Amino acid sequence: MAELPGAADQTPAPAVSRTQAVLLSIAMLAAFAAGDYVTGPFVGFDLFYLAPVIVLAWFHGRPAGFVMAFAQSIVWAAVLSASGQPHAHWAMWFWNIAMRFAMSGFIVWLLSRLKAQMAEQKRLIAELERAGAEIKQLGGLLPICAWCKKVRDDEGYWQQIEQFICEHTDATFTHGICPECARTLMESSPRHGSSKPHGP
Repeated sequence: MAELPGAADQTPAPAVSRTQAVLLSIAMLAAFAAGDYVTGPFVGFDLFYLAPVIVLAWFHGRPAGFVMAFAQSIVWAAVLSASGQPHAHWAMWFWNIAMRFAMSGFIVWLLSRLKAQMAEQKRLIAELERAGAEIKQLGGLLPICAWCKKVRDDEGYWQQIEQFICEHTDATFTHGICPECARTLMESSPRHGSSKPHGP
């Protein structure tokens, strides 16, 4: 089936653009931080902080995901401090921020690997489909005339074997003559045949 010019180069647009992903992730982070501040320590929002990281890492890429991972760690610490939850020592703040960033960063790395593998799998599938569309194979029993060597197609018509193979495969033919046929042709030609001398 013929393709329209430039159809192979057309790729579907992503469901969410990079700008939309940035705005969505920032809005999510702000909403979850506000909810965490209002509810205080009685309702946990730890998993919700991962949502903007996942959105940005998937639709914008690994660097943006790492930036959001660090930002959500800082926002979480700021909300915790603003809600009046003290820590015994300042080192605990840095430790908790570092742990949250490490966990979020690991999720960003996993998502980037998953997305890369999915893209590679999609590319391989596209190549296999393209190669499969270009390959034609003959299979089964081919009815062929024992005398003239014509082949009967599925519709019952008899075709020259060259025409049949060209229609069902990507092969093409160039005609020549083998040495045996050339010798037979030469021997049967009146111009080159042997002649006996006439005489008594």
